[in-house]
Amino acid sequence: MQESLNLKLNRTSVENPWFVFGGSYAGALSAWFRLKFPHLTCGSLASSAVVLAIHNFTEFDQQIGESAGAECKATLQETTQLVEERLASNKQAVKTLFDAAELEIDGDFLYFLADAAVIAFQYGNPDIVCSTLVKAKNNGDDLVEAYAKYVKEYYLGTFGSTVQTYNQKYLKDTSLNKHTGDRLWWFQVCTEVAYFQVAPSNDSIRSSKVDARHALNYLPYTNMLLQVSLDSPYAFCAEFIMLFSCVTSLYMIVGCVCCRYHLDLCKNVFGEGIYPEVDVTNIYYGGTNISGSKIVFANGSQDPWRHASKQTSSPDMPSFLISCHNCGHCTDIRGCPQTPLSLEGNARNCSSPEAVEKVRHQIIEKMDLWLSECRAELRRESIQQDRKRRQQEEAMEMMKLAFMSTFLFFLLFSTSHAYLAPRTLLYSFSRSSTNSNRSLTTKELWFNQTLDHYSPVDHHKFQQRYYEFLDYFRMPDGPIFLKICGESSCDGIANDYIGVLAKKFGAAVVSLEHRYYGKSSPFKSTTTQNLRYLSSKQALFDLAVFRQYYQANLDWLRLSFYFESLNLKLNRTGVENPWFVFGVSYSGALSAWFRLKFPHLTCGSLASSAVVLAVYNYTEFDQQIGESAGAECKAALQETTQLVEERLASNKKAVKTLFDAAELEIDGDFLYFLADAAAIAFQYGNPDKLCSPLVQAKKDGEDLVEAYAKYVTEYYVGSFGVSIRTYDQRHLKDTTLNENTGDRLWWFQVCTEVAYFQVAPANDSIRSSQVDTRYHLDLCKKVFGEGTYPEVDKTNIYYGGTNIAGSRIVFTNGSQDPWRHASKKISSPDMPSFVMSCHNCGHGTDMRGCPQSPFNIEGNARNCGSPDAVEKVRHQIIEKMDLWLSECHASDV
Repeated sequence: MQESLNLKLNRTSVENPWFVFGGSYAGALSAWFRLKFPHLTCGSLASSAVVLAIHNFTEFDQQIGESAGAECKATLQETTQLVEERLASNKQAVKTLFDAAELEIDGDFLYFLADAAVIAFQYGNPDIVCSTLVKAKNNGDDLVEAYAKYVKEYYLGTFGSTVQTYNQKYLKDTSLNKHTGDRLWWFQVCTEVAYFQVAPSNDSIRSSKVDARHALNYLPYTNMLLQVSLDSPYAFCAEFIMLFSCVTSLYMIVGCVCCRYHLDLCKNVFGEGIYPEVDVTNIYYGGTNISGSKIVFANGSQDPWRHASKQTSSPDMPSFLISCHNCGHCTDIRGCPQTPLSLEGNARNCSSPEAVEKVRHQIIEKMDLWLSECRAELRRESIQQDRKRRQQEEAMEMMKLAFMSTFLFFLLFSTSHAYLAPRTLLYSFSRSSTNSNRSLTTKELWFNQTLDHYSPVDHHKFQQRYYEFLDYFRMPDGPIFLKICGESSCDGIANDYIGVLAKKFGAAVVSLEHRYYGKSSPFKSTTTQNLRYLSSKQALFDLAVFRQYYQANLDWLRLSFYFESLNLKLNRTGVENPWFVFGVSYSGALSAWFRLKFPHLTCGSLASSAVVLAVYNYTEFDQQIGESAGAECKAALQETTQLVEERLASNKKAVKTLFDAAELEIDGDFLYFLADAAAIAFQYGNPDKLCSPLVQAKKDGEDLVEAYAKYVTEYYVGSFGVSIRTYDQRHLKDTTLNENTGDRLWWFQVCTEVAYFQVAPANDSIRSSQVDTRYHLDLCKKVFGEGTYPEVDKTNIYYGGTNIAGSRIVFTNGSQDPWRHASKKISSPDMPSFVMSCHNCGHGTDMRGCPQSPFNIEGNARNCGSPDAVEKVRHQIIEKMDLWLSECHASDV
């Protein structure tokens, strides 16, 4: 829409400030949109926003009773009792009285009657129902008949509701028509949010047959199911285990409390296994603990839905209550009554117009502030982008001149936009390190994880490996450090700098293996179809669910047999520790994205060398390699690449054999292998291992290709431990589970989400330009099938790229790391970005020290080109952690 508007107004690159509005469920969406996509909006108004998913919403009827007042409430209760008695003696007659004979199920009829009363209070017309019933009671008239008259004349007449909306037979109708919305909304109710309006156990207005009894045949908490794999022959036991546990455990019975009428409706209308996982919804959005920013919440005092909204206030998330006799649902937007529509939300018919206008004035003040802040930020970004664009244009002009004068012969070969993706994993342990002190723990623990967090109907689970280290934990309120595992097997918690931080802050450390990698595979094979649940979005949700259940004190967790939360382990209840998240490289991006998407679950994050920008033409990668190498080494690398290309053309078998890489039949695979071999020296803080022998060979007049082959075979394949088959597309097609499965898994993520394609710059490139766009697109297609390619624009819309707009995230990068250009480099007080500048400061230097491979115990920085530069950034990290954790403690997050 922003691009469309720019085209319509004949302008380019203009970014307008956006503000989001919504009421009721759309009000929740408004709050959630600002929460999840803060880089796309300046703020939101969440009017009567039902942000809390809830099973037993007893507060709903309690508010109706409070809004009605004692006399009207008593009359409503008496009417309900009389209806129940007549239903028992002559249900056809009483249903016919309400023009609702079609509602064969008593629960549907009673729900219809309850809603008819609710609507009067919800939408600012309380006197319509109360005056009618109280007058009838005072006159000794039949209350049921009086209520029926109100229902038919107002609820079905003026208000425009229909009886069939409450008919489960009608809700089963799958054809598209003007009333389809009834079925659609019930589907969302039955799968996500519930909002089950049930009778309170005491002093209820609605019939208790719209009930809240134990429903043992439903179990929202399916995380306790003992499944080992979706391919397991024992999967049929799941239903039996669920039923057995629910029936035999007092703990589980507490977890099974739910609305029988509502759950029966969900199953009857949509099928077996349909129920609202409200815990999951609230984990995802935060419920009333939502932790976003620049969101205004507004509620009417008489609205029963306000108890599912956020009613506590803070400067950046104010919550305003409009108090008056007929201030109901979305009064701030709709005025009074809320239905029928008042033009421009006129408030003159509100019993207290001043109360409405006061809140509207407060909303305007917040909007004015946030929009002005947004405009200022957009101006700063525009200036920075213009400056960057000018610099790029100037650099391009200079390169063009140099290129035309020196490399004119190669002009025809430089115009293709080559896509080149990282074949090796971004960040992993060096295989050469065997010191037992390199891990804080290697003891495997297991958690039963949801396979597809975004499916409303698929409740399959898989076992996910995790680790915990409690030796430094300061009970009871010490922080918990969540160290995110990335794109490789997670075999323990590394004793890098996180061990130092854990000791300093008295923290427990837990680490969850990334889904599919290592031993956390949901399937027995990695076919493309089986990889459909492998994504950063699913991985982040894994972390959120794990974090909540690890912290939880729910007694029913004891029935999982293998999982015990921290609170249960320490024999305590109701304790919420502050959490801080850590990650490096791809897991560094996950760390930043976790704080962005789940701010209510963490006090902050360290995003070390975090590749938050999905990018196709990643030319900056090779440009950084050239800059890190220096002129002499860069020239030697470029000459080596040219010589290899010439020998490939004349005798490819010989040159591949020289590198012990004859198995790489595809030239693109071989050339990519050679480019990665050079990049890794700079990426992981070992530039001299490459540059020193290559520059010396050039000075001595030796064969550069042979000198490079010696470095590749001895260091890259030998000491560093890379397998040549990692670059073989035939290996990447292998769908069996083995120790090298991670290669295929990471390429799937590259080919579907992030790209990070390291392409040769148009000029002055180090790597071969023969590995072009077609090579990469062909690789994705050949390995995973037709239609597989990375939609980087969607990834960057979802997370924000380098325009990520979260809070309490520390970004760190090493000056020589080619990946730093996919990280956030612009700093702000709430999202500082630090660069460690030294000769061998590479990928994850703040956590790993120097070099970054082989592994350094506690991330020792003494071998860094400038230890002081590393320690300075570490000190800044500690300062931010100390501040954010103390703020978190103070707010009792």
